[in-house]
Amino acid sequence: MAAIFGNRSNASLQTNYTGVQIQTSTAGVCIPLLWGCTRIGTNVIDLNDFNAPKSGKGGKGGGKSKQKHYTASCILALCEGAVQQCNTVWQNANDTATPGSLNLTLYDGSLGQAPPSWMVSHHPDKADGYSETAFFFSSLYDLGSSPYLPNHNFEVYGKFASLTGSPDVNFALIIQDFITSPQYGADSGATYIDADSWEQYWTYCQAYALWGSPYLHSQEQGHSILQRWAQLTNSWIFWSGTALKFVPLGDSPNTGNGASYTPNLSAIYDLGIDDFVFEAHGGTPVQVDRIEPADCYNTVELDI
Repeated sequence: MAAIFGNRSNASLQTNYTGVQIQTSTAGVCIPLLWGCTRIGTNVIDLNDFNAPKSGKGGKGGGKSKQKHYTASCILALCEGAVQQCNTVWQNANDTATPGSLNLTLYDGSLGQAPPSWMVSHHPDKADGYSETAFFFSSLYDLGSSPYLPNHNFEVYGKFASLTGSPDVNFALIIQDFITSPQYGADSGATYIDADSWEQYWTYCQAYALWGSPYLHSQEQGHSILQRWAQLTNSWIFWSGTALKFVPLGDSPNTGNGASYTPNLSAIYDLGIDDFVFEAHGGTPVQVDRIEPADCYNTVELDI
């Protein structure tokens, strides 16, 4: 009978989806900070116009059904702006594409940026430029045969990244911007960064190519971030009196990348016998307590 009336097995029927499934939308998260160039994820902040086409008719004999094709409009938030460019996209960690091939338009996150004109005309109540937030917009994103919005990762060139030279950034510039930026700085009115020691720190990082592309995407104490960057650049960053100072620990001169670093190897203190405090009148600054020579170790511990 199946040969006469066709095969009507449920195996050939497709599910009719009525909404898009979102995998990367989270409320209340902080907007990431990016310096240099790195691969970053996105957060879906708007989704509209999900198009679920009707099922097509089966082929002759009812053995096949027409493949469905889903589309939607979306806004994918990246990070604090302004960013410079993005040339590469990864879908679901494997498929590599370009924003243009996915019908995605970059809004770099400039101050006062205008909303997408398509949103103004089609969804005026939701049209927002998201000033100082970089994002991708698509008025017609092709979801293919699945209602799921893929996970995306973008190679983004952010603040200070060079488009022709190294995409990484001197850590001295990163730290200065991290503290003083009027947009996201820890203390936008800060005037306490010691200019002379910062200049030496910049020269040290430049000469030795101590550059990076930090991507801050979760809440963290500012001093922990500075301590991490100080370790990465082999330097001390500390508060001294009323100033934030920088001391590179490199003790060898070096020239490179347009900078010449000369370490300061001068002794800061010249301690003599008169600089020690004696516990008792007539004592000595260094005392050694010895046991019997036959029981002595080959090394002696000094308590100073």
